[in-house]
Amino acid sequence: MLTPGPDAITALVEHYLPAPPGVPTIRPSTVSLVTIAFELANDLPAAVRRWEQLGFVRVGASADSPADQADRSKFPFEAAAIGASLVVSAAAPAPAQAVYLAPGSPQAKEAGRAVRVGGSTTFELREPLPAANSHLLPETHEAARILLDDTQDLQATTAQWEQAGFVRVGCSDAVIKNNQMGFSHILAHTALAVGATLVAFQMTPAKLRSIRRLDDGRIDMNAVQPAQLSPGGSSVIQAAFFAPVSREAQTTAEASLMTMYVPTAPGADAPAG
Repeated sequence: MLTPGPDAITALVEHYLPAPPGVPTIRPSTVSLVTIAFELANDLPAAVRRWEQLGFVRVGASADSPADQADRSKFPFEAAAIGASLVVSAAAPAPAQAVYLAPGSPQAKEAGRAVRVGGSTTFELREPLPAANSHLLPETHEAARILLDDTQDLQATTAQWEQAGFVRVGCSDAVIKNNQMGFSHILAHTALAVGATLVAFQMTPAKLRSIRRLDDGRIDMNAVQPAQLSPGGSSVIQAAFFAPVSREAQTTAEASLMTMYVPTAPGADAPAG
């Protein structure tokens, strides 16, 4: 997960041109994200014992035996629902079974950080974590939900979202290297900074020497000479930022677009949805 630095975000913000909407709009909503760790084990009982020796405890009504689940992808969500922070599951081709665990103390939590696990997944909490007395709950953090729309025709896409109950609150453009990592995160962070919930953007590979700005601050796209997309080349990114005028408009957009989560607390990472 990548968090863009201030310089990367400034590249868009410093060329941001606001467009006062003239009507009340809804700002980005804040949600809670939870991170669940997981480990795939060839020997499930042995792996569980190793965690218990570190001070982890089993969580769940069926904590004495593995939980059966046909779909392994549901294990993390089940863990969060019962307040567990770690899923230890049997590796394929063994039957899909899992044991849900959580640190029983701060010391166990610290000991667990030093253990290399299979990975982790971060997702939005739909329900609050349950109360727990015997173990520590999974870590959560607050983030804003931002929608991204990658388009080949920004003008047409702008008209589409305006017809769907959004208003354009501003626009921006920037020049990026084609091999620059995490640009979607830069767009999402910029959207949060200007109070937008949706970013539509168009990428145009271009010859760097042909890029110049007009007196109004915009890149002169009529002067831009298109180029073949190559890792070492550059592109112009044009972005339009939108805010909804109703919850219904936002909900409809969320059903069709990629969601980025932008942490609202300093220092947190930003996962994709």
